[in-house]
Amino acid sequence: MSAQLTDEEALNRVASYCSTAEHCRAEINEKLQRWGIAYDTIARILDRLESEKFIDDERFCRAFVNDKFRFAKWGKMKIAQGLYMKKIPSDVAWRYLNEIDEEEYLSILRDLLTSKRKSIHAADDYELNGKLMRFAMSRGFELKDIKRCIDRLFAEKLLKIKAIKLQPANPFTWASGWKSPFYCDNRKTLSYPSLRNFVKIEITRLILSLIHISEPTRL
Repeated sequence: MSAQLTDEEALNRVASYCSTAEHCRAEINEKLQRWGIAYDTIARILDRLESEKFIDDERFCRAFVNDKFRFAKWGKMKIAQGLYMKKIPSDVAWRYLNEIDEEEYLSILRDLLTSKRKSIHAADDYELNGKLMRFAMSRGFELKDIKRCIDRLFAEKLLKIKAIKLQPANPFTWASGWKSPFYCDNRKTLSYPSLRNFVKIEITRLILSLIHISEPTRL
């Protein structure tokens, strides 16, 4: 700044700044350093702000997680990285990240994937899902959650073409005599080449993963 602030002026300015939005200790520390405030003075100002509840790293963490999850649609890994850059302790960050409702979290991810797939150009479902996975990972979602959502979208496609039938109240009786609440008619996929190819690749991938062989190349 052009003129050196007194300790009281610096305190009043950052207190006013903190009253308009949530900020963490690291952010205010950086701002005061840019103003040319001495380090010992910065420490006193920060302690004063914390004692008067102008800044609170846990409160900031809670607000940051809520904002980035619900409005920016970030995944947990990207949020955690953002909090790390704000110098929020990992145990504090993950305490609030783990409070995110799992179903709401997966619902937001499914909505992102559904919206994104409308703008993706791909030769088949295999290529489409690869692009969707890369997109979701760039948003900070973990692969296990992405696969769960893509699997659900895939299941919905099978339901749509009636390749899967659900009858929990009146189970199907298989030739073996076993009863099942669902029936899978793979013949239905014969009319949908891209879906059939995706089924083939995913079943192959599952088998190879169970016997610990690397993933197959595109068939």
